[in-house]
Amino acid sequence: MDGSEVTREDIEADQGSYNITLPDSVDLQEGQIVAVQIIGHQEGKEDKLSTETKVQVKEKVYTTTSSFKNGYWQYYGLVYEGQMDNEGWDLSTASRITKTAKLVNHTTGEVVTEGIKAANTNWYDSSRYNGYQIIISNEVLGGLSEGDYTIQLSVAIDGVEKDTIDLNLEQVVSYMGPMHDNYADMEQVVIKQNTVKPQVIDNKPGIVITRDVEASVQVFNKYWNNSNELVFEGYVNTTADFSGATKKLVIKDASGEVIATRNNIYTFSSSWGIPVDVDPTKSFQAIVPAAYTNQANYTYELVITDAQGATFTEVLN
Repeated sequence: MDGSEVTREDIEADQGSYNITLPDSVDLQEGQIVAVQIIGHQEGKEDKLSTETKVQVKEKVYTTTSSFKNGYWQYYGLVYEGQMDNEGWDLSTASRITKTAKLVNHTTGEVVTEGIKAANTNWYDSSRYNGYQIIISNEVLGGLSEGDYTIQLSVAIDGVEKDTIDLNLEQVVSYMGPMHDNYADMEQVVIKQNTVKPQVIDNKPGIVITRDVEASVQVFNKYWNNSNELVFEGYVNTTADFSGATKKLVIKDASGEVIATRNNIYTFSSSWGIPVDVDPTKSFQAIVPAAYTNQANYTYELVITDAQGATFTEVLN
C-alpha cells in the first residue's frame, strides 16, 4: 500500500479466483493506492512477477434521505416531524448532532428565516438520532410576507455541516382538530393577519401566506387552544357604530341547521396582536367548542346586532 508491503498470502496455482484480506491495523484513507502483485514460484526456477493491479481508495458516497412523517398545529406554531438519514453518518450520540431548519421562498429561492433549531429524536430507530422535530413558531409565521415557502433541514456532526436537504412528503398529517391523511387537507390558520395555509409544493410540505386587508372581517389570529377549541380573534372592518351591540357565534352543520350558539364573545385584548387603534366594540374573540372544530362539517357565523336592532352577519373561516 503506497509502495509498502502490508500482507502476503499463499495461493494455489490452480485456485482461479482469490481474496486477500488486509490486516485490521490498516486504516484506508481516501486517495491511497492499494496494489496487488502475484509472485509465481516454482521450485528450482526463478520467481516471476505479475503486473501490479492497482486500486485507488475512494470514500464511499452515501445518499442523504429525507422522509417527512407527521405535521400538526399547536397553539405555539406548526410542528414538523420526520427522518433525515445517511448511512455514512455516526448518529448514535444526540449531543454531537445539530439540526437546523430554514424557510425558503419557493419562488425566489431566498432564505427568509434560518437558524431554526430542530430537536434530535430517535423515534424511528432507537440506536440512531436520525429523527427531527421542527417548530415554525407563530412569531415566524406571523412575520412572513405573502408568498410560497418550503423548508430545508441541515445536519452537522461535531460542528461540521454534513448536508442540507428539502423535506420530502411521505406522511400522515394531523393538527389540533380532526386527523387528516393528506398534508393538503390541513386547515389554514391566521396569525397576526397572515393566513397560513399548508400546501403541497413540488411534493414538499410547504406553506402559503396571504393577506386580505380589505376584508369586511379582519381575523388576526385563528388557532386551536390547549382545550382543542378553535379560536377566532379579530375585528369588524366597518364605520358602523357598535356601541351597545350584542355579539354571538352561531354554529351550523352542513345542512345549514343551527346546532349551537355561543354568546360569550369577548372584546379586544392587547395579547391578540391587533393594532391598538381598533375600536374595542368592533373586536371579537369567538371560541368554537372542540366538538364542532371540523370545518368540513360545520360553519361559523359571527352575528352582531347593534343598538338599533340592525344585524351584521359574517362567516368566519
